[in-house]
Amino acid sequence: MGSQDFATYQPGADAKQAFAAAVEEARYEYGHRGYTGTIAEKYEFTVIQATPIPLDAARKLAAELVYSDPRVEDKWGPAGAIAVSGGPHLREVVIEARAGGYATFEEAIAANLGDLPEGVTFERETGGSYEQDTRGRIKSGWATVWLSGGTAHTGWLFFGSAPS
Repeated sequence: MGSQDFATYQPGADAKQAFAAAVEEARYEYGHRGYTGTIAEKYEFTVIQATPIPLDAARKLAAELVYSDPRVEDKWGPAGAIAVSGGPHLREVVIEARAGGYATFEEAIAANLGDLPEGVTFERETGGSYEQDTRGRIKSGWATVWLSGGTAHTGWLFFGSAPS
C-alpha cells in the first residue's frame, strides 16, 4: 500500500466547513472504498498558513511542504490547510427588473453584478433562472457566477499525502 500526494482547493472562508465540503466532494467522486490517495482519506486538518496568499503561491508552498513538514508528512495524519486569497469563488447575482429588460442573460448579469473589488474579475456564469417578456427579453431572475482575483480570503488549499 502506497501513498499519493493531493492538493484540493475549496471555496469558503471557514476552514472547518471548507474541509468538510472538500472531503465530501472527494468521497462522492472517488467513493467510500478507502485508499483513494485523496483528501477523502483525511479526518482532520492543521492550518499551516492562516494569512491568505494567492492560489498559485499556496500550491507552490504545499508542494514544498508535503514531505518536509512533520505536521502533514504522515499519510495517516492530518491534511495541511493554507488560506487562499483571490481564488475562484461563487457569487449569486439578483437580476433586477428594468424598463425594456435585457437582450441576453450575459447582459443581465453584467448589469447587475455591481462594482467588483479591485483585481476581481468575472469568469463565467454557472447557473441561474430568469423570466422573459413576450418579446423574449429577460425581465428578472438570478444567476450564480464564478469570480476570481483580488485580495480577499476566498478559500482553502488542503494538501498532503494519503493512502492509495
